[in-house]
Amino acid sequence: MVSKMAIGKSGRVVIETDPLFKEKLHEAVKKEGMSLKEWFEKKAQEDFPFLINLKEDKNLKV
Repeated sequence: MVSKMAIGKSGRVVIETDPLFKEKLHEAVKKEGMSLKEWFEKKAQEDFPFLINLKEDKNLKV
């Protein structure tokens, strides 16, 4: 089920998740030598490669 979430104009992504999952995710990502931001952007670009050049193409329709 997809719940409605606010989409603001800032560059922030905010999600609500289980606190223990969040802690373990941070630990696992850190072990890989990345920050959560770096991991998130890497995974998003792997799943949605057409977003890589998004900064150059402000008119891209998703």
